[in-house]
Amino acid sequence: MLSYQHSFHAGNFADVHKHTILLDVFRYLQRKNSAITFYDTHAGRGWYDLDGVDANKTGEYLDGINRLNADHDHPEAVAKYLNLVRDITGGAGDSYPGSPMLVADQLRDQDELHLAEAHPGEFEQLRELLKNIDPIHIHERDGFEMIKGLFPPPTPRGMILIDPSYEQKEEYQWVAKCVKGAYRRWQKAVCVVWYPLLPANNHLKMIDELSQAGLPPMIRSEISVRDPEGERGMYGSGMLIINPTYSLVQEGEEWLKALAESLSDEGKSSFKIIGEERL
Repeated sequence: MLSYQHSFHAGNFADVHKHTILLDVFRYLQRKNSAITFYDTHAGRGWYDLDGVDANKTGEYLDGINRLNADHDHPEAVAKYLNLVRDITGGAGDSYPGSPMLVADQLRDQDELHLAEAHPGEFEQLRELLKNIDPIHIHERDGFEMIKGLFPPPTPRGMILIDPSYEQKEEYQWVAKCVKGAYRRWQKAVCVVWYPLLPANNHLKMIDELSQAGLPPMIRSEISVRDPEGERGMYGSGMLIINPTYSLVQEGEEWLKALAESLSDEGKSSFKIIGEERL
């Protein structure tokens, strides 16, 4: 949705949840030398000013990346994420790198990165941020269309991040359609889908549809930082990891519980493997 601006929400608890899992999975895949093509369907501008008007209108980063930085005892996966954010930003705490910057920093010579952003203003900022870097391709187009047009990848392995704003209810259906289409073309993909936890529970139908679509096994990770109240307001963050890595299957439940507790005194984590018998 072109009206959505992530600058109001950058560095919040959902970003922390999403990016910690994203980096843990991507780094595990990079243990093998074979090339990876990474696709980001809703890239945003890639860099956010936490001292700016937008971020401080909501102050969401205070209960996200800032709260995590105040705690110095973290599991390895969380510590690696925090160290990378500090390395990229210089450790000042006044900015936050989006997924394009986090992934771009980890690219090897043999890897490629495709970023889609449909909002003209966000696209221009993203292009300026990452211009002239060879393995990075920036597309001013709909991210779902990018997957349809550019998938499967030319490299031996591929990974997809899908994280729309979900400001339109139809986006849950679009995500499910995109994921199923990608796996019809190539079953070996690793796909990471973010979704918000909202009182309306629109994510449940999407998860149910994907669970019954004959896809590879998946992990459903959810973190809640408060109890749901009323009919609106995001109280938690969800991630589906399709074709999950061995390390996440074996170790993810424990460190994601610790992450939830670091993000909120009321923090709770749920971790479920769908299709575990096929792992």
